[in-house]
Amino acid sequence: MSFLPLARTVVGSLPPVKSVLSAGARAHVLVPESAHRTTTRTDEIEARDMASVAARTALLPVAHGTEEMETAVMADVLRRAGARVTVASVEEGPSRVVKASRGLRIRADVSLSATELEKEYDLMALPGGMPGAARLRDCQPLTEALKKQANSGKLTAAICAAPAVVLRSHGMLNGRKATAHPGFLHELQEDSTVGAATENRVEVDGNLITSRGPGTAYEFALAMTEAVMGKEARDKTAMPLLLATEIGGASDDAPLTVASPPPPPPVKKEGETVKVLLAVGDGSEDMESVITYDVLVRGGASVTIASVMDSVDITCANGLGIETDGLIQEFAANEYDLIVLPGGMPGADHLCKCSILIDMLKRQKDSGRLYAAICASPAVVLETHGLLEGKKATAYPAFQSKLKDPSAVKARVVIDGNCITSQGPGTSFDFGLTLVECLFGKPKAEEIKGPMVMWN
Repeated sequence: MSFLPLARTVVGSLPPVKSVLSAGARAHVLVPESAHRTTTRTDEIEARDMASVAARTALLPVAHGTEEMETAVMADVLRRAGARVTVASVEEGPSRVVKASRGLRIRADVSLSATELEKEYDLMALPGGMPGAARLRDCQPLTEALKKQANSGKLTAAICAAPAVVLRSHGMLNGRKATAHPGFLHELQEDSTVGAATENRVEVDGNLITSRGPGTAYEFALAMTEAVMGKEARDKTAMPLLLATEIGGASDDAPLTVASPPPPPPVKKEGETVKVLLAVGDGSEDMESVITYDVLVRGGASVTIASVMDSVDITCANGLGIETDGLIQEFAANEYDLIVLPGGMPGADHLCKCSILIDMLKRQKDSGRLYAAICASPAVVLETHGLLEGKKATAYPAFQSKLKDPSAVKARVVIDGNCITSQGPGTSFDFGLTLVECLFGKPKAEEIKGPMVMWN
């Protein structure tokens, strides 16, 4: 079995903050600067603790059908940079839970009330996904707020379907350069009022930032961070993410190490599905949880999200709320083709202390079926419970010293038989696609990369 290569280079440059925010500025393309520095926990704390930008505010509206990866990356990256991000549901009714495009149930911070829209935000950022973008388009109070935001010269941003479905529909791209998901770019190209439709992964035109899809979400979020907070904030936020140099990070680690081949993809009878259990707890890493879930669902897996807490509602490490499918004990007797653990702290500690989950993982290992972990979890969960015995693995840099066999830690993803491990948020796409390839084969992994607008 051959596995997916890492990315190719992205070309371009992001203007300084004043240029991004000035009315006269024209199109710019994000070009990340790579800085090869050692990532430490101190870097992460500094990125979260930037007092000078803590007052920056961002509104992130969501709806049924919103793309979950884009939502998670935007909220998580901006919060890591110190912004106060409000995830607001445009749906009517008392519930703040929206069912995203791949079925993930996101618990918004607030409902998008008139009171919320009367507030001033430094940034309003729209995720894509369908029918989510259409539901954002049809929310009249949000439309009025977006127009007020644009007219005031403050930053507006949209990704994937949202530039075409929301902004173009309301005349907010008139005379502007913009990009969108490949499936919606023709709407910009065919509209004579749009200044120019580009295929750049991120397009910056004055106080407008647009981008293409889930695979460009990190670059998009970092462009927004730089626009509202400056380059220093952007760089400090990017370093701990472990993004590849191709998309503006500092990680040049090998894309993949296969210490020993994984088992062949499971053979299913007609009508049977590949079943995956994703175990989460309060403090699980937002992006790792959501990206892994979304990529696996796109690949064709039936993914059950199980809470190891006392409630089905969990709050991720950087504030994203998720309504899970149930408590872990409800699924303990089931067999899964893959059990997967996100990282994040104290999420990984909660996973480590869950005896039901540990018993499931031990049965999974002994049966030869796949189990996988990312970020802190390879060390905090798998190593602690002897689930890496005789296995090569990787983990988040701050946890790599806890691995008994560190010989493969300089790989973004490591496969050793039925155990798959990965490093952190910026390797989540690599991790998810590797899991899809192990479960469904390389053609399926390649097939889903295009619609996600991956960089490689």
